Amino acid sequence: MKHTFREALDSDIPHIAGLNQSVQELHAELEPEIFHANLDSGRVEECFAIINSANVNKLYIAEVNQVVAGMAWAEIIAPEDGLFHKRQKTFYIHHLVVDQKYRRVGLGRDLLVYLREQADCLGCNRIGLDTWAKNTPAIEFFGSVGFETERIVFRLDTN
Repeated sequence: MKHTFREALDSDIPHIAGLNQSVQELHAELEPEIFHANLDSGRVEECFAIINSANVNKLYIAEVNQVVAGMAWAEIIAPEDGLFHKRQKTFYIHHLVVDQKYRRVGLGRDLLVYLREQADCLGCNRIGLDTWAKNTPAIEFFGSVGFETERIVFRLDTN
């Protein structure tokens, strides 16, 4: 399976929005009190067009035989050195998704290798991401490619 990776073009936005629907559906399944299951595709495309135009955001595409098969949305987070924290430049992955047809063949793993290269080129000293505690496949996948748990976030619903 020949696959390539590249930065997204504006013409990729409909594909990105389509891939995002599976992320949205999973979020809604795991946390139905927080997430909508179905979104207006036009509004999602508008959102990703804005994301793609912001300097701190990066959208990337994974292609298999010139077909969009996956995507990643990353943000460069670089707060200055401060009172409590040392300066870090983090390549923060908000979304990483591979089309169901292309899962379990190494595409996600290779996309992360590519993203690590991009993070290095952008001068980032770490890659961060998060996933829901109930998303066991994602937790296992990220652990298998070297990610470590950095912190645990708790919540308490009050109603």
